[in-house]
Amino acid sequence: GSKAWATSISQNYGSLLTGATDTIFFDDFETAKGWTFTGEFERNQIIMQWDTIPTYSYSGQYCIGTDLSRQGANKGMYEPNVTWFAQSPIIDLASYSNLTLYAWRWHKIAAGDTAMVQASSNGTSWETLFSTGGTAVTHENWDIDTIPIPNSLANSGTLYIRFVLKSNGDANVAEGINFDNVWITGTRFNSETAWLQSPCFDFSGVANPIIDLSIFNRTEPEVDGTTLYYSTDNGETWQHVGNSATHDDYFNWYTDSLVSALGVDG
Repeated sequence: GSKAWATSISQNYGSLLTGATDTIFFDDFETAKGWTFTGEFERNQIIMQWDTIPTYSYSGQYCIGTDLSRQGANKGMYEPNVTWFAQSPIIDLASYSNLTLYAWRWHKIAAGDTAMVQASSNGTSWETLFSTGGTAVTHENWDIDTIPIPNSLANSGTLYIRFVLKSNGDANVAEGINFDNVWITGTRFNSETAWLQSPCFDFSGVANPIIDLSIFNRTEPEVDGTTLYYSTDNGETWQHVGNSATHDDYFNWYTDSLVSALGVDG
């Protein structure tokens, strides 16, 4: 009747997050696909010598790694006191969650030096997903890394991956870090926005109306959430209730974080 609440959701919350698991990004480095390299990090064929690591690419003829072409003062090895990285091109993650990075890797790193895997939604601020933490690493062959990517990094719909080698200032160096066949998988989700709409309240003659409600929240951290809107024109247009806009200071609605799925505070 006239006092009924209306809702838009056509599926339950769990079903909105399920779907096919797809390979969103894949690179075997046989062709150049827009990676950015610094220092002696490179995409290349392996130039073999007695001390070469890796001794072969995981697939095809090309891989990426530090000093594959035997540059610099330490041929086939990284140099002291450097930070080098290989950064992926922009990866489109629109409509995906539950992200996982896979990479075949073959490393040899001296104690005190560090390999890291980082991710960014904008190519500027980076989150470290994995670090060797200064521990010496010696791999005898190719092995696969499986690294979960926080969904909070995918909120903007774009992602960059970066492989980093950071060496200290001593002369103890090694062959470095190498990668082949890098890919990202994710689960496609339904981006439907659910809403619950009240009946129309008559505030005629009421000064300073107040809404009082209890909330139970069980949603994906840093991604999903709830926000409050109001309408004064029978639902034709809606205004977000929050402190971010000066004309809403009157309401003093408490906003503790950004609801990334909605793009507003909630």
